[in-house]
Amino acid sequence: MTPCNDDSLYSPLCVWTCASSMMRSCLNTTLEMLYAGTGKTETTKDLARALGVQCYVFNCSDQMDYKAMGQIYKGLAQTGAWGCFDEFNRIPVAVLSVCSTQYKTVLDALRARKQRFLFEGTEIPLKPTVMAFITMNPGYPGRAELPESLKALFRPVSMCVPDLNLICEIMLMAEGFQQSKALSRKFVILYKLCEDLLSKSRHYDWKLRAIKTTLYVAGSMKRQAPELSEDKVTAASPCDSCKHSRLWHPAWLYTADTKYHGTSS
Repeated sequence: MTPCNDDSLYSPLCVWTCASSMMRSCLNTTLEMLYAGTGKTETTKDLARALGVQCYVFNCSDQMDYKAMGQIYKGLAQTGAWGCFDEFNRIPVAVLSVCSTQYKTVLDALRARKQRFLFEGTEIPLKPTVMAFITMNPGYPGRAELPESLKALFRPVSMCVPDLNLICEIMLMAEGFQQSKALSRKFVILYKLCEDLLSKSRHYDWKLRAIKTTLYVAGSMKRQAPELSEDKVTAASPCDSCKHSRLWHPAWLYTADTKYHGTSS
């Protein structure tokens, strides 16, 4: 947990939104942000853990159809668990249209306080604790626009941009680095320079997920070579994490390494 997740999870607005959704049987809540890696899924999971509710995360894709979604809804309704549908707008629009009807069937049963209800021709039990969340990154390639019928079933919650310095510091500290505060600043500056100065090609990613991958590599290198200084380990980790990709040119790696060493603490 970081202050970014903590504020979004325990802020009065977020708690009121989720609590009122449960009390009024508004089954779904939407967490959305223009950037990936802002903690939408983690916030949902942390909220479920704080309330003592089982939460299942489903990674949505364009391969999912209405039959698969129907089976998921059946399972959630019968167990009373929460479902977090990650990248929900990756599902094709034709499937999303059917999803709105499936969602509404569960919602109507909740509002009527039924113990059993008919879902797609099958009578199943219903537990009132069931809830569903969806996360989205609008504007990314391959994402669909939610139908209006589906938007009406959700209450949106927007996420803020995460504090990369703090997240990097905590991750480096967890990996055993003593100089985590100074090294985290260098990592963030390096990736910020890469994002500003290098190509805007789609296959380049300078956001939180790429930084986390590099930090995991740094931790692995530190454990494998404990005799190396922390500066050398963190300077080599960006090169090591990218060397197997043909999209990265060795000259760029040398430049990034040089910039990293030239960044002051």
